[in-house]
Amino acid sequence: MSYGSMEARGMDKEKDTTTRLEEQERELDYDVLVETIGEFGWFQKLTCALLWVPAAVGGIHVLMYSFTGLEPSSYQCSIPDCTNNADYPGNIPWEGDSEKSCSYYKAAPVNATDDTCVQLSDEIEHCQSYVYPNFEFEETTVTKFNLVCANTDFVQSVAFTGSAYMFGLMVGSFICGWCSDRFGRKIAILGSMLLSTTASLVGAFMPDYWTYLVLRFLTAVGGVGLFNEAFTLTVEVMGAKEIVPWLPWVTYRNLMGNVVQIPYAVGEAILGVFAIFIRDYVTLQWVMSVVTLVQIPVWLLLPESPRWLLSKGREVEARALMTRAARMNGKPMDLSNHVIKTTEKEEDKIPQLGVADLFDSELWMMTVAMIFLWPIVTLAYFGLGLSATQLGGDIFTTFILAALTEIPGYSLCFLVIDIWGRKPFFTMCLFLTGTCCMVAGFLQQGAIRTSLALIGKLFASGCFSVIYMYTAEIYPTNIRNTAIGTFSMTARIGGIAAPYIALYLPHVMAELPMLLMGGSALLGSFLSLVLPETLGSALPERIEDVETMKKNGKPFLKCVSPNQES
Repeated sequence: MSYGSMEARGMDKEKDTTTRLEEQERELDYDVLVETIGEFGWFQKLTCALLWVPAAVGGIHVLMYSFTGLEPSSYQCSIPDCTNNADYPGNIPWEGDSEKSCSYYKAAPVNATDDTCVQLSDEIEHCQSYVYPNFEFEETTVTKFNLVCANTDFVQSVAFTGSAYMFGLMVGSFICGWCSDRFGRKIAILGSMLLSTTASLVGAFMPDYWTYLVLRFLTAVGGVGLFNEAFTLTVEVMGAKEIVPWLPWVTYRNLMGNVVQIPYAVGEAILGVFAIFIRDYVTLQWVMSVVTLVQIPVWLLLPESPRWLLSKGREVEARALMTRAARMNGKPMDLSNHVIKTTEKEEDKIPQLGVADLFDSELWMMTVAMIFLWPIVTLAYFGLGLSATQLGGDIFTTFILAALTEIPGYSLCFLVIDIWGRKPFFTMCLFLTGTCCMVAGFLQQGAIRTSLALIGKLFASGCFSVIYMYTAEIYPTNIRNTAIGTFSMTARIGGIAAPYIALYLPHVMAELPMLLMGGSALLGSFLSLVLPETLGSALPERIEDVETMKKNGKPFLKCVSPNQES
């Protein structure tokens, strides 16, 4: 078989489609329907466009704390009756940092008419309140809750709040996944909208650290479903065969499944734009939360997944939806006599395997690599996103650029992987992410360091966009969901660690975050070399098929023609 062969698009496509319809004319089948009405008509275009809204909101929620939890670079005690708090020479540096002070030598104003403070004695006073000179924000959760000096520890810190959000994403993925399969994609995404928006709005007004933390966690539980369900519904309304005319090696399903990640990055950038003009965290958070209410009227226009309706045997609703889709695409059809056929599929005869089977003699090396690769990719993606406000320079410009650099990363994915392959794209993205971060770690703050970090974020986004699909193509059908579920769990280790690495470690050693993220990405690039290439291979059904896929994989650096025949 030729490397990278694409699915045949023969001259007799229309005739073959007609034959299939005649053979299955009484079967309600979405794949058969879209072959007739078109895979990218107005029904699919409108649905995909609407789903960009919740996907963008997911991006707003995930990095909201980059601004609402922004830490001041300098702070000193607010000395009673003194106006020169920041310049008072008796401020005692905190842990050797002259820009931060948590205590001071006892001071008092010079006299009744001059409130400039002078040192009275060597007696040390501890801060009761603080001033934050040259801070970009009027107030954040750090300054409101005084999360500085002795008031902060492992669990009462900016990093812990970030990790709690990542833990909420893990919890939410289970809840949302169950609701999606049980009640439908549309109900699941509505629940995600309501929970994330409500929790974010209420959280803006929380009076203390712990209540704010709980509301951030709940925002994450709801927020994870916004993108996950947008992605799922996008893929499920598409067909699997129709090729994009101006990208003859890319199917519409592949294209839309990748570009739905773009609004996620746009949402992050929108947050950065609003933060430029709103410098109070309460106002910023409630304004952004109100903005996300635009999802509700959008939801009213969303269809349910036709594939989910068919899988649940909801024939009347499926028929009505598919009839509407045909009419919207300009090819009305009479489906009144079509029914759901419950024929046993060949896949159902394949015995299902468990987690232990991931370590079968044919799979164990790939599994060990994936257990490390998923957290590495997640750490690089979220770690670099959270580091955007820590790179120096104008934090708002850097943050917006870091968000927008994800877009070329996602675009590279769908443009390259069907020509160059999954493995070389994944490996090179990891290698370039690691290299950029390692070099940036040894540089001082400045334009070059920031540029390298942004390039690293671009390639980290490429890794993030391909790893789900790559994993699904490597593992056989009877263990595929188990593999993805297991590795998604291990990925959260990287997500939970990311805030501590990006936000806490700079206080220990400024170079550590970039060096750790870079080193782990470089390690990941070498680990990925044990994975097989899947381009040009059919999805494996059984473990034995994986061995065949490994033998038939194309050479690492070889590109293939998108028009090659099998």
